[in-house]
Parts: sequence; structure tokens; C-alpha cells
Amino acid sequence: METLTGLEGGQGFRYVLARTDFRLVWFAQLAGQSADKFVMFSLIILAYGLHASSFQVAVTLLAYTLPALFLPAFAGVYADRHNRKTTMVWTNLGRAAMVTLIPLSSLLPGLRNDLFHLLLITFAFSALGQFFSPAEAAAIPTLLPRRALLTANSLVLVSMVLTLLLGGALAPVFSRIDTYLPYWIAAVLFAVGGGLIALATIPKNKPRLDQTSRSNFQQLVTEVREALDFLRASPVLLASFAQLSLTVPVLFR
Repeated sequence: METLTGLEGGQGFRYVLARTDFRLVWFAQLAGQSADKFVMFSLIILAYGLHASSFQVAVTLLAYTLPALFLPAFAGVYADRHNRKTTMVWTNLGRAAMVTLIPLSSLLPGLRNDLFHLLLITFAFSALGQFFSPAEAAAIPTLLPRRALLTANSLVLVSMVLTLLLGGALAPVFSRIDTYLPYWIAAVLFAVGGGLIALATIPKNKPRLDQTSRSNFQQLVTEVREALDFLRASPVLLASFAQLSLTVPVLFR
């Protein structure tokens, strides 16, 4: 693909999309984020439809948001130390499996109008999703030259906004056709995203020199602790991080 370096100076949209591996990852992101937003808006509709209660909607959104408060630091360190391709593939496939539990559980009379199991699935679904974005963010610089990263990140941000609008517009439409149709669509999109990632060639993480003296788990805990200590040392940074943790994962994850 190096023959494409002349396209738009080797850094334009045509150039980055002509790179097969980045294109696969980007389309996988589009599929996964579309699925995630389908699920988010459909959960609001489903939770309200159980007993027409705004409290249930709030609790469901809380279950969706809570993992974004506690897991990003751990997920970032994990993505930095483990195979990013494997992480993205299994994150997508795992979410596909979890999403199907929502319509399947509705077939059981005792669970059809139950909120608790919906909260558990929502929490687990959101927790697993926290691992995709750090792995993707760490993988993109290995797929493109430095001069093209700004364009690549712009595409990623554009896709975040588009999928948010798409999910908000289409989830109510599909829910009117069938309450559980959006979840089946989301499961298919997640599976497609996992398949696209599997087709991409993503370089493996380079082994770190400090891994020889400590176990992977010990090093993981140490790095997470260092990140948290750094945040606690700056109240302003901690407050900003908390605000971003609440808004960005819900709207743009």
C-alpha cells in the first residue's frame, strides 16, 4: 500500500481509507458503535415500557454508565499490554452474545417484565465495551504513518457523531416494528465488527522490558495505581476526567 503515499500528500481521507487494515478497523468501529447506540436508545425505550417509569430509565442509564467511571484506567492499561486485535474481536463477539440475552430472556415468563436481569445485562455489556476503544486507539498508530494520524482520528470522531445520530433516529423506528428487533440488529453488527477486525493485520504489542521482573497482573495493578495517583494529585484534572468519564462513554463510546 506504500504506492498510495501520493494520494492527498499521504495524509488525506482517501489515503487513510485506501489502507486496507485501517479501513477494516474503521468499518468495524462504525458497525460496533452503531450497534452500541442502537442498544443504548433501545434500552431506554424498553426500560420505560416495562412500567412506564422514568425511575427505571434512570436506573438503566446508571447501569450503562457506571462501568465508564471505574474501568477506563484498567482497560487502557490492559489494552497497552495485551493483543489489541484479540481484545477488539472478543469485545465485539462478547457484546453480540450479551445483546441476544435481552430478547431471549423475554421468552421466559418470569423475566419478560423484570428489570433486575436487564440491569445486570446492561452493566456487563457496558463493562465489556470499555475495552474496545482503548485497544482501537492503541492499534491505529500501528496501522498508519504518523502524518496520517490526525486524519484517522478525525474519521473516528466523525463516525462517533454519525452513529450517535443514527442510533437515536433508528432505534425508535425499529422498536415500533418489534421491541426486540434493535437487539438482533445490534448483535449482527457486533458480529460483523468482530469479523472485520479478525481480517485486519494488526501488529502485536512489543514486549516491555519491565515485564521480566514482575508478573503481568502485578504490573497491571502497579500501572493502574500510578495512573490513579497521578489523577488524585491534581484536583482539576480529576474533576475534568470525571466529567469526561460521565459524558463521553455514553455519547461517543
